[in-house]
Amino acid sequence: MRKNREYNLDCDRIRRRTKGLRVMLVAFGLLMSPIVYDGSRVCAARWRSMYHGDEYVETPVFDTLNEMWYDASRAVQATIHPYFYNLPWKTNIVVPIAAGWAVVTALLLRK
Repeated sequence: MRKNREYNLDCDRIRRRTKGLRVMLVAFGLLMSPIVYDGSRVCAARWRSMYHGDEYVETPVFDTLNEMWYDASRAVQATIHPYFYNLPWKTNIVVPIAAGWAVVTALLLRK
């Protein structure tokens, strides 16, 4: 009779999921449930419209996400726009010089 258990070093130990991971998964599921609900309503309305004509579905979550995306894209565009259109150099001179520089360095790297 052995007093010590044999350990197999080749097998990795089985790790149990922590409670924090479970909480995060439940929170993620709760956050995604309105989006899934609106998506399923749109999908069901499309199926119904094949048989009964046009169906109108209100999707407040999709509308809110669309407005948030539009506002964020407009803010980013307003922030980035001046950097690309108010340049301190003339692009008709810089672009050909950069292209020539790229060709010269590519030829140097070939040798």
